[in-house]
Amino acid sequence: NISTLSPSVSALMIVVWVSIGTIICIPNTVLFVTSGTLFGFWWAFTFNLVGFGFGSTLAFLISRYGFYDFVREKAHTMLHTFNQRFSDNGWKAVAVVRLTPVFPSFAVNYLLGITHVRFFDYVWASITFTVPACLIFTYLGGASISLLLESEGSNTLLKILPVVSLFILAAIVFVIRRRATNAR
Repeated sequence: NISTLSPSVSALMIVVWVSIGTIICIPNTVLFVTSGTLFGFWWAFTFNLVGFGFGSTLAFLISRYGFYDFVREKAHTMLHTFNQRFSDNGWKAVAVVRLTPVFPSFAVNYLLGITHVRFFDYVWASITFTVPACLIFTYLGGASISLLLESEGSNTLLKILPVVSLFILAAIVFVIRRRATNAR
């Protein structure tokens, strides 16, 4: 029974689950909702981010040092254009693709590994701009189990968190688009 596990075992399980899932291309939505359902919102949110940080960083490094030469040989012209756009914008490009749910996170991890985006920019922007999605999907997982276990009275913070997260996400996207437009 998961509820009887010690906090350190639970944390380790979440980090390993999300790290491996990120590397082998399981969508973040599935990883975050599952962790939220099994371990509750606060534990899962915190350690989903840690696991995502490890997993996405490893996927990026696998791509950069394992696939770059192969992709460069096969698609040099397309890679050059793609690379130029991401290299010129660095962390801002990472932020946009992390905040846009159209781009699957696992694909972003591997695609950005074959660009010249700086490693540090990739890591901090990936983790930072995955927070809104992690909040929302972990909340959905945590809320689903809470609804099953509680009939009345739940934490007010957990009720307003998804709404606040959406507003924060919208504000971040607005600011980045405005800065990108002004920079042109």
